[in-house]
Amino acid sequence: MPGGPDELRDMFKAFPVPQRAYLEHASKCTKWRIAITAKIPKWIGKSSRVILSAMPTTSAGMLLIKPIFTILSIVAEELRRLIYGLRCIALRLKAMLYPQIEILV
Repeated sequence: MPGGPDELRDMFKAFPVPQRAYLEHASKCTKWRIAITAKIPKWIGKSSRVILSAMPTTSAGMLLIKPIFTILSIVAEELRRLIYGLRCIALRLKAMLYPQIEILV
């Protein structure tokens, strides 16, 4: 994070003149701690899919909505498959435990 106007101007010196012209008028630089956060732990599942449980609270956080819904849709699909698989297993177990007896006359 830049500490003063000169350091900030140095960071943006490669930018075209129109984009850095406003920096020539800066007399002081204030650090905003809102953009700096501590590292948060990552939750990685066995399949290497990452799920972050955070609600977006800023306009930049709104960019998280699509990935979160994408992840939730993947999780929902996996749960649907798991439930279907469990139902199939339950039906097979039921058939093994309670075989139907057919009497042919």
